[in-house]
Amino acid sequence: MYYVSTTKTNVKPLTWHHTIYRNHIKPTITMSAYIHYNQDYSLLICKVHQCTVSSKFLARHFFEEHKLDIKVRQDIINYASQFATVKPSEVGYPTEKITPIPYIKIITGFQCQYECCGKVLGTLVSIKGHCKVEHDWKAKDGEK
Repeated sequence: MYYVSTTKTNVKPLTWHHTIYRNHIKPTITMSAYIHYNQDYSLLICKVHQCTVSSKFLARHFFEEHKLDIKVRQDIINYASQFATVKPSEVGYPTEKITPIPYIKIITGFQCQYECCGKVLGTLVSIKGHCKVEHDWKAKDGEK
């Protein structure tokens, strides 16, 4: 298992504020209820859903999943824009256990068993798709 959440918050902020701090937007307690930047892995994490959110889909996530108004979503985007984040395709897949990442829940996953791969994915369908595309695996070949 590779992911963990240290807490789950059900905080529903009533107001939204941020302040400019040394050319960076400093998160307030309210903003901290929604989003966290993990600088070790260059990831934006939704604290409510305990998952990473691509900067490309940040506004959509906070609109569709949180029903936040445009002003709040724009503040989140402005705050998140100061961070260098990785694309989902650039996230590394460790083959050994790692220290749990705060605010990300542990999920049961599947690890590719092909030599020199070890990619970890969350569903059987996604790992089978990976093996078909990356390793030319076919169901008739059985498990590797």
